[in-house]
Amino acid sequence: MKNEIYHEGQGLRKKIMSVYKDKYMDKKMNILIYSPDNGAWKYDFIIWKDVFEFMGMKVTMLYKIDNKTLYKDFDLLITIAEKTYINPILNNPSLNNIPYKIGLASKCICTSDKNSTEDLFNLDLITNDFKFNFLISSFSEKSISYVFKEWIKRGIEIKSIPFGFNPLIHYPENVEEIYDYFFVGTNSYLKINETKRYLLPIISKYRGVLRGKNWGRSIPELNYKDVRYFYNRARINLNYHLNLQKQYENEINERTFVIAACGGFQLVDNPKILSKYYTEKEIAIAKDEKEYLEKFEYYLNKSKERHEIAYKALIKTYNNNCSIFHRLEKIINCVYE
Repeated sequence: MKNEIYHEGQGLRKKIMSVYKDKYMDKKMNILIYSPDNGAWKYDFIIWKDVFEFMGMKVTMLYKIDNKTLYKDFDLLITIAEKTYINPILNNPSLNNIPYKIGLASKCICTSDKNSTEDLFNLDLITNDFKFNFLISSFSEKSISYVFKEWIKRGIEIKSIPFGFNPLIHYPENVEEIYDYFFVGTNSYLKINETKRYLLPIISKYRGVLRGKNWGRSIPELNYKDVRYFYNRARINLNYHLNLQKQYENEINERTFVIAACGGFQLVDNPKILSKYYTEKEIAIAKDEKEYLEKFEYYLNKSKERHEIAYKALIKTYNNNCSIFHRLEKIINCVYE
């Protein structure tokens, strides 16, 4: 079955790559991305740059705005819609002349329609000083309408662009599974309780690989291009979400799509929106930490069942257009509407 996953993945990947290779070259679009110089969005923007270029567009990545530089001949500016990135843009008028400006919606309070002082400051900036054509968020449309209620009242359009996998680097390999588990992610204070409940009982007992930031000196970070290596070599790929993602129907993490596209078997907690993407036919889903450990131990030595489930997840992920090609194409189509 592992061999079938590999060959099916190769075929699906080849097909989607042939569709999107230089698809938008005739548009001659020139994109400027103003990016953070660290953190998750830095690496996501690097992936966006690679994918836009694969699709035939020219992309320039900036980590700092030079007030004296004339930024001309750009068709689209993409950045984060908050003061850290807007204020430097305001100091260089040439950036305001770029025809299309898209911002990533940013909000400190992302579990309700309440707004922090910083949220209101950012909202005033994008309402009065620097107007984006529209904002984008990984949240669902339902969640956007609630969390960004004040934004929408002020006439700001926010489009739902979920996370996705990158076919350029995420695909199955026909290799032996040599680790009991694999997990990559930041050891964030936002997930302390979830880490203790879901992750620690497994990594303290079984033989596997942990990678990411803030786990201690003995745990290295992992280049984003190397996740495929481990997702293909782990019997069970661990995946869990923030508590707010389980309480509110807002999003599932990027990891969910990436593991599936790599042909890996994954064990996931139960974020509220998960059922809109996958069922237990494609992913092992646990309702709580007790069931999470039970399912890990159940599937660990059942390779046939794992591979059957992973195969279905791979197919569904492609059939439901969950690639970053489709996500970024939605942005491009919105620009040309």
